[in-house]
Amino acid sequence: MKLFGKKIDFVNLLIHIFFIALCLVMIYPFISMLSVSLVSVEESQAIGYSIWPKKPTLIAYQLVLENFEPVAKALLTSFAVCISTTLLTVMLNAMYAYTVSRPTFPARRIINFILLFTMFFGGGAAASYIVNVNWLHMKNNLLILIVPGSVGAMSVIIIRSFFQGLPYGLVESAKLDGASEYQIFFKIMLPLSTPALGTIAISAFIGAWNAYYAPMMYFDYGKATTLSLFLQRLMNSIEMLRSNPGFNDALLDQIPGTGLTMAVACITVLPMVFVFPWFQKYFVKGMAIGAVKA
Repeated sequence: MKLFGKKIDFVNLLIHIFFIALCLVMIYPFISMLSVSLVSVEESQAIGYSIWPKKPTLIAYQLVLENFEPVAKALLTSFAVCISTTLLTVMLNAMYAYTVSRPTFPARRIINFILLFTMFFGGGAAASYIVNVNWLHMKNNLLILIVPGSVGAMSVIIIRSFFQGLPYGLVESAKLDGASEYQIFFKIMLPLSTPALGTIAISAFIGAWNAYYAPMMYFDYGKATTLSLFLQRLMNSIEMLRSNPGFNDALLDQIPGTGLTMAVACITVLPMVFVFPWFQKYFVKGMAIGAVKA
């Protein structure tokens, strides 16, 4: 098959068309979200929502920026939770994976069995709530968003597979030179495991950034609010903003409630747009390692 005088493989052409269509399907919700945030009340009442608003307006963003205090608090809380969760998740999973990757560790099989057991069986939301609230007393505590779930079976498997793929002679040579286990782990294993650690880091960051179920369960109104929880409550009721003395009711009356929600959602997505490209190469390589060697 020839196109513009060049020979093109028909199968490769179909593959490219398929993935272009898939990308458009994935991009469409973001375009729709942005367009809804630009629609005015008059246009939404007259013709509804469309991909390309006839008279786009930035009133929703103006309202958010003029009354940025509640959004800023939720934003800072989300960043603090995400960074803490990412660091703790990477460190704990790497330490767990290094332990079970050592063939000389005697309890390796038992710990691996415990790890795999958690992939198939869980206590459920009710049991987790009772343990976290009644026993650990972590209600309205940001630690509830950071500590539980910091160790995951799939994350350990990915890092463990990477550790096992490294030449074991590195460890033996380091031990002959007098290096301790801590020195081997921090100075040899971690620097060589950047792809796997990057995969776990970006997964933990995105998961913590988008999580709203845990904040919704464990945080009461008036307590610390993450950005996802703020957006979820905003979607439920615009009256939450009207009850805030900082918000401008005059501007709020000029935009539909959905438009304001989508404006906050667009602001929520922006950090991921900037963060993900930096870690994409590590994410793809790390996931490939986990898929092949796990």
